[in-house]
Amino acid sequence: MVVPADAQPSPSPSYEEVAGLVAVLAGRVDGLEAENTGLRAENAELRRRLGMNSGNSSTPPSKDPIAAKAERKAKRSADRSSRERSRTASREASQGIRGRG
Repeated sequence: MVVPADAQPSPSPSYEEVAGLVAVLAGRVDGLEAENTGLRAENAELRRRLGMNSGNSSTPPSKDPIAAKAERKAKRSADRSSRERSRTASREASQGIRGRG
């Protein structure tokens, strides 16, 4: 920054001016901290509600988000595959067939 040669230096603020500014800024900080606390509580509540589905609330399964429905479908498919493997192993054991592995 270039300062003209004939420019006068600005006077320093008085103690009272600085103290007043500090008080104003401290009040703003207090207000922002209170607002931040409220927003954090709201965020936590929204995150809790976002994680709700028919498995952990009283909403019907038809109201579940798509991701929850896909997760439920994948779990059923995995459970079905597990049961089929178990039945096959049990049948092979009862027939005296050795397992594959």
